Amino acid sequence: MASKNDKVKRIGFAVTGLGLMFVGLSFMSSAFNSSETLSHGLRALFVKVDFPLVLILVGIVCTALFQSSTAMTALVVTMAAPTVINGVVGAPIIPMQSALFVILGTNIGTCVTALIASFGASTNAKRTAIIHLLFNAIGTVVFTTFIWIFQSQVVRFFNLLTSSTQMQVALFHVFFNVITTAMLVPFIKPLTKLATLLVREKADDESILKMQYIDDRILHTPPIAVAQVLKEVQHMATLAYDNLDRGFNAVITGSLAEREKIKKEEEKINFINKGVARYLIKMSSLNLTHSDEKLVGSLHHVIGDLERIGDHAENFLEQAEEMQETDVTFSDDAVGELTNMYNKVRDMFEKSVHVFINRSVEELSQISEIESEVDTMKRILGNNHIMRLNNGNCSVESGTHFYALITALERVADHLTNVAFSIKSPSGSQVEAREKIARENAKHRHGGEEKAH
Repeated sequence: MASKNDKVKRIGFAVTGLGLMFVGLSFMSSAFNSSETLSHGLRALFVKVDFPLVLILVGIVCTALFQSSTAMTALVVTMAAPTVINGVVGAPIIPMQSALFVILGTNIGTCVTALIASFGASTNAKRTAIIHLLFNAIGTVVFTTFIWIFQSQVVRFFNLLTSSTQMQVALFHVFFNVITTAMLVPFIKPLTKLATLLVREKADDESILKMQYIDDRILHTPPIAVAQVLKEVQHMATLAYDNLDRGFNAVITGSLAEREKIKKEEEKINFINKGVARYLIKMSSLNLTHSDEKLVGSLHHVIGDLERIGDHAENFLEQAEEMQETDVTFSDDAVGELTNMYNKVRDMFEKSVHVFINRSVEELSQISEIESEVDTMKRILGNNHIMRLNNGNCSVESGTHFYALITALERVADHLTNVAFSIKSPSGSQVEAREKIARENAKHRHGGEEKAH
């Protein structure tokens, strides 16, 4: 808590959490050892209740109530230890043969947490929870059948590995998960198909406006929330990229076949923009690291730039509609020039998103160069169009639309520059980003010189 270094804080929290787990186990152990009535009562219960299916049910119910298989497994491990009451060593509260089946039950009970978390979530989230349940249920059925038949041999096997009953229970838990995983890995595709059949896609699922990656429930884990909001912003960028393609193609081809698709995708982009903005405000009150705080601050500007790029796709559609209504078309030269400029912007789009997602500082210079090229292309294309007008190769009406398009493409390039440079400047300012990079480089050089001395 006293350190200002984020890495030191994370290590400190990890060590503290691990230590508290052992403190908790110690408290549970002392609770059983200090109460003779509790120990004898529970031991008598597990002697009478030794039917495997009932023991599995106990594991399922207790884990579902605790909503933690870790807590239930720790409890079983504690009860598997020999009791020490008034200096007298007694038998464990739960024998090894019973503990095996309770542990199997905990692996099904832990699925309850995932199932609860999937309520109100997306279709794929529900399928993930179902696969989790299927995975543990299939493993439990296989292990139950084997242990029920060869119970004494299994107990003898773990006795050979270690004399500690507690270690035997822990090892069995490890064996179950490792063997079940190895057994079911080849059946990933069938499990996926089964989950798809059990949780079907709703007919109108595509028309529902929803977030793909962010959820208020993951705000309790800030690092995951940061990772997920980045995925949502990347998803927003993909929607804007695809919609820009549709809008530009509508202008060039004169086809309005994707008019409704463009409008629906623009609704999605606006919805995500507002949703992410609200989510970022909630995240700002979390206990974030210094680097994550800066990232969250920059994302407000990034989603604004992506939303405005999305608006240009709709503007392209409007241009296409006006051109069709007034029977205006571009010459082949104009179409070629517009296509070249758009391809340059399209290439810049891919590079800018790559820089943003991978935080690739060394590629920022490429973004600046492409932006300069786009600015130059705008001037050249504008001059070329004036020449075509003077030569009578293009109409005045087409000139209005031509200038609107090259201006829009130049503005899209500006927004993409902001997105890329946001990794060093919250506002996406190239000047601020370059100054920061220069200061960091100077600091590294100074540090290198000191080491050399």
